[in-house]
Amino acid sequence: MRTGLVVVGVALAVVGAGLTLSAFFEPGAPSLTQVNPLAAPNLQPGLPRTMVVWLQNTSSGSLELNWVSSSNVNVSFYRATNCGFLGVVKPSDYCPDGPPIVSWASNASGHWNTTGRISFPCLLNLQNPGPKTVNVTAVFDEVWASTGPKVPTWVTLSTIAGGIACISIGGVAIFLGLFLRSGVYARPPREESLDEVRSPRGGGPEKGPSDDSDDDLLEDPPE
Repeated sequence: MRTGLVVVGVALAVVGAGLTLSAFFEPGAPSLTQVNPLAAPNLQPGLPRTMVVWLQNTSSGSLELNWVSSSNVNVSFYRATNCGFLGVVKPSDYCPDGPPIVSWASNASGHWNTTGRISFPCLLNLQNPGPKTVNVTAVFDEVWASTGPKVPTWVTLSTIAGGIACISIGGVAIFLGLFLRSGVYARPPREESLDEVRSPRGGGPEKGPSDDSDDDLLEDPPE
């Protein structure tokens, strides 16, 4: 077992799996938000005030209204239509289009929200039934999906291909790490020649006994 190959293979397989899964969970288009704050200071008794609300027209979104008053007031929220004559359209040229979408009677605060198709302009009508001047503030908060371009197809396909390649290479590395014997590519031991076996290392071949001794034995003794 080669532990290094197994570790590298597992790491590549994990990276490949992450790349492949990320291709199927590409982030969608981001959500966009627009806020429209309105204020009605010094709302006099018996003098209603109507404010035009403009935000983003969208086929799918959410709209939220929050308002608060220093004293009890009557609040109504309408869809608006142009009721003016031809020419320049002024805020006073918008009229309620049908019954109120939502309304509050003698309240000091209110909350409302909706989802789906949202269109503007709308009207916010305020009435002060009390004897004193009041201050009213309202905030419209809209959220809708962006229509920006999505991730190109070639980017998704490239991500998937890269993930599959990493998984394949990691699988091969794990297989080799588990079943490849260690030392397969090591150099074989060096074979010594016959002369090196017979002679001491570093010296020449071993010499036999000197022939000079035989010659001395055959010489005649001195007279």
